[in-house]
Amino acid sequence: MKISQLSMMSLGLMVALSACSVESTMDPITAIPLPPPQSPSAPESSKVKVDGSWKLDCVAQDGYYQIETMKFENGKIETTVSLYYNSGCTGSPIFNQTVKGNYTLGAASAAVTGATEVDATLQDPQTGELRKYFLVVLVEGTKMFLPPTTHDSSKTRATSIDRSKPYVKIGG
Repeated sequence: MKISQLSMMSLGLMVALSACSVESTMDPITAIPLPPPQSPSAPESSKVKVDGSWKLDCVAQDGYYQIETMKFENGKIETTVSLYYNSGCTGSPIFNQTVKGNYTLGAASAAVTGATEVDATLQDPQTGELRKYFLVVLVEGTKMFLPPTTHDSSKTRATSIDRSKPYVKIGG
């Protein structure tokens, strides 16, 4: 098949899909531009290495089960949560949500030995509002630990991490 035939097929598919109507129960979100990533504030040698993709395997959360993936790359962060009804997180998820934003590595944590302070700005998918989070991240080899989910990192920086929910580096 020639490239021009592929292009025409792709164009035809896009036109066909655009003719479909989709109903949504949510109000449309107006995209708010995220602030650009800030330059690093801590010396490179004291920073945790968060770049890459990380996965939190199936865990119970608020009556459901979830898998979460996080990707850190060049000051940008993307996190996706997939919810399931079953404890194996198998089959199709009942809900997927991806949130994007920026992050800045800060100083070594005074509260958690070996951890680094990370400031993240994420866009709320429902309101479009930008929210700031004050995290503490600990990386030990191919495992990353974050604060407990009971801590509200949008108000204060956590002083502990949750070792029961390790994120494992994807692609090691």
